Amino acid sequence: MMNPYENFLDQFDEEIKQDQDQDESYENVEKLIFKKDKLINKYKEVDFIRILEEKLDNQESTVEKLKMKAILRDVKAQTQWLKSSHIDHALEFLNSQFNGQYQSICFSETWQIQRLFRDIHQVCINPNFDLIFIANCNNNHLILLTNIDPLEYKDYQLDSEISHRQSFIYDSMNDQNNASSIKPIMNFLYPGSSNHFVSMVKMVPQVGTFDCGLFCIAYAYDIARKVDPSKLKYDQKFNNFIKFNFLNEFLSWSVSQQQREILDLTI
Repeated sequence: MMNPYENFLDQFDEEIKQDQDQDESYENVEKLIFKKDKLINKYKEVDFIRILEEKLDNQESTVEKLKMKAILRDVKAQTQWLKSSHIDHALEFLNSQFNGQYQSICFSETWQIQRLFRDIHQVCINPNFDLIFIANCNNNHLILLTNIDPLEYKDYQLDSEISHRQSFIYDSMNDQNNASSIKPIMNFLYPGSSNHFVSMVKMVPQVGTFDCGLFCIAYAYDIARKVDPSKLKYDQKFNNFIKFNFLNEFLSWSVSQQQREILDLTI
């Protein structure tokens, strides 16, 4: 879910795109880009959390203090959760790293998924492609869906008959109730089916509730390398992607030699 500031900046992206499409003068387009950059830099210098904490300390009313604590909690959450733009930038980077002459993985960005949801016509995605999706669960959690099995990889012919490939869910919370959120995506893959069979892979759970997006990106990275994420424990101090918008390498170590555990679900 995008926060209000992200939506606000996206309006400038749309204005810039419209001016470019209408072949506006270079000077006008540059002004819009400068205006957006100025906004970003201005807001980066504002410490919203410190301002709210100071207001909370000076607040005498108990009711107002409770309201301020709720607002502060929401602001802290927005500064620690990945936004849709973070996810898309990461997937775009993975696409550039792993796709070439001998490999092609479709990393579906969040805006592409939302566009499919808005399409009034029947949409079908060829499941013979290697696919990776990061799905939003009730606007408070992210999970990964893929038809790539890193342990038993098979190269499917794209122009052959549609194959019913096994679909895997990777959830850093290991909550099977989240599986229902990927049903709309499964409908794009197999529009003729009313029910879908998916396999939830048991993962080393995350600590806390803020890093689900980073875990999904880490899973996507390792699956693209044909590495099984279920056998890895990830270092949750590994990334400053949110604060600095820079994606570091995901540090992890092997934690289990046991067979992969899978829970088969029908959604």
